[in-house]
Amino acid sequence: MKNKATSIILLAVFLSVFSGCKKGGDIVESRCEDLSNDYTAKLNAFVAVQNKANCTAFITSLDVLVDKCAILTAAEKKEYKESRDAIDCSDF
Repeated sequence: MKNKATSIILLAVFLSVFSGCKKGGDIVESRCEDLSNDYTAKLNAFVAVQNKANCTAFITSLDVLVDKCAILTAAEKKEYKESRDAIDCSDF
């Protein structure tokens, strides 16, 4: 049940990030898209194999995306950080 809840949280975060990264333009959007692609790859790896290493890689990619994606609003960044804080890699 906990894995299902974690997967739902991860999916919600992914959908929010993906929709947030489609608003910008030019170089900023390209950089955000690259970060989003890395985040998606790490998310897929974590969903496929839920272990501490994949969780840590996923969380790190989310942190980088939130910190470096310039087109995200402060409210979006806050939402992502709250979602990130809900995931505890020590559970794996």
